[in-house]
Amino acid sequence: MTVTENGLTANQLFNYSVALTPKLASVSPLRGGTGGGTVLTITGQNFPTDSTQVTVTIAGTRCDISSITTTQITCATNSYLYSSIQAPVKVFILNNGFAYNVI
Repeated sequence: MTVTENGLTANQLFNYSVALTPKLASVSPLRGGTGGGTVLTITGQNFPTDSTQVTVTIAGTRCDISSITTTQITCATNSYLYSSIQAPVKVFILNNGFAYNVI
């Protein structure tokens, strides 16, 4: 990998392992009310088990994590002020970025 900033260039080897990348496989249920309180079960792989390192959002609104394993996250939605929309579930892993969505 080569990074250039303000005229300075640095080269560093970078190894990416898809096997280590957190992945989303499914979300259930697929619908919930805008008032919040819907409990989502997110399945996948390679999730960290420390919930302080994971943030789940739907349309930018946080989903409060109640449990987490390397293959499953359970969270409760919060209220959404706008009308009903179809929105992706995003799982952000601290120091790692967003989980890869395979669904």
